[in-house]
Amino acid sequence: MNHQDTLRPARNLAMDLVRVTEAAAISAARFIGKGDAESAGKAATEAMRAFLRTVDLNGAIVIGEEKGQHFMLCNGEQVGNGAGPQADIAAAPVEGASLLAQGQPNSIAAIALADRGSMWNPGHSFYMNKIVVKRKAREAIDIRLSPTE
Repeated sequence: MNHQDTLRPARNLAMDLVRVTEAAAISAARFIGKGDAESAGKAATEAMRAFLRTVDLNGAIVIGEEKGQHFMLCNGEQVGNGAGPQADIAAAPVEGASLLAQGQPNSIAAIALADRGSMWNPGHSFYMNKIVVKRKAREAIDIRLSPTE
């Protein structure tokens, strides 16, 4: 072991994930108030993906975006460098991109991990139209119709 090795701190998964979200937030911050939510989301996602590649993790995105969102972290995408624990991941490189683009507060970068197979995978049900009514109104309501129909 040389002197440089003794000065290098051990890797810590929690701190690595702080750096992942920090990178996403800093990348998105360039677009605050510029009216370009898509570019903010793309920058945040690219930064999050790049930093995740450096983390000792064998992760799979369970809650991300549907496939076809060309720059987003998509459900099923493998992340991490392949070394380290197997994990399910929920990732939001920038939640509230429209707020950020308008210069408003309350947008965040977020990530959550759980042991592989233990995080609920909503699959295609993550984005869906939902409505709750009393039993008597069940037959009178059709979510596919507008409120005036």
